[in-house]
Amino acid sequence: MAVDPSHPSNSAATKRQSLILILTSLPLGVSLFAAIAYALRLGERSSSTAPLTEIWAVGTVVSLLLAFIIWGRLVRLHLPAAGFEGDPEPATLNQLQTGLIICMALVEGMALFGIIVYILGGGLLPAVTGVVMIWTVLFLLWPRRGWYGLR
Repeated sequence: MAVDPSHPSNSAATKRQSLILILTSLPLGVSLFAAIAYALRLGERSSSTAPLTEIWAVGTVVSLLLAFIIWGRLVRLHLPAAGFEGDPEPATLNQLQTGLIICMALVEGMALFGIIVYILGGGLLPAVTGVVMIWTVLFLLWPRRGWYGLR
């Protein structure tokens, strides 16, 4: 079955809007999870979670490095500096979207792990770092109009 490029659901603008919704949902989920964790932990302190905190710290560094490597190999190499003139090839859009979602998912996983460490009695630092990290990465990876040939 052939894809009709003139169909509105196949336009670059529609694909960009879909990606914005997907990317925004990831940090929103982390933020809501952090709010629930905070509510559960109010007034409660439990035993040492130092090993979990250390695992979280190492995992976070590794995940961020992997996210930037994936960004460089799957996304940045395929983007012209000034953006695309007209609609980019569907394969390029697919690679762009896949790379961005993988980057966000890597960061989201460690952000959620930081919140779990907090729920289990660790300090507030992993949870706050996770929420700040996921929102920072979202703003860094926010789909630019030029990536979709839009001006």
